[in-house]
Amino acid sequence: MRSGRSHHHTCGHAATPDCTFTDAFCARDQVDYQGVRFNVVPLGSSACVDLAEHGRGERIRSARNNSNLTASLFTSIDCTGRPDITFKANSVFIQR
Repeated sequence: MRSGRSHHHTCGHAATPDCTFTDAFCARDQVDYQGVRFNVVPLGSSACVDLAEHGRGERIRSARNNSNLTASLFTSIDCTGRPDITFKANSVFIQR
């Protein structure tokens, strides 16, 4: 399974919960949409993205999914097991 393209940026001020990429899962490493932003946009089809591989394992503290389809967070690095909504996520599965 291909992973999606990802982008991350540093913000020095409070961010709004916007997600500037179309059909993207946008996460921040601080609460209230502050801190480093990490965006996941699948390339074509559904994808599992190993957050730890991108230096984001267990770092998501706030997120927004601007797609009509689901984004599920998992404690595993390969999107197996049950989704974990505590945001100690090590992977995210983006449905297309």
